[in-house]
Amino acid sequence: MRLPGRPIERLMGRGVERLTQLACLVALIGLAVMMASIVFPTPLLVIFAMSGGHAIGAFAILCYLLAVAIDKKPREPRA
Repeated sequence: MRLPGRPIERLMGRGVERLTQLACLVALIGLAVMMASIVFPTPLLVIFAMSGGHAIGAFAILCYLLAVAIDKKPREPRA
């Protein structure tokens, strides 16, 4: 099953820049969650920071690695 609209080709254009920007933004949100758990150490916030903050950080790393993988893919010359 193929996705309509050729998503890989669309990502090859400005998608790498957008994925890198998204990774930075998501990483900052994850850092803010971690920082909030240090500044306001309530049990629920610490538990959320340990689980939710970790998931947010993992998503940021995946976005960045996807951007690197797309950027390293050889581009076909346009005819």
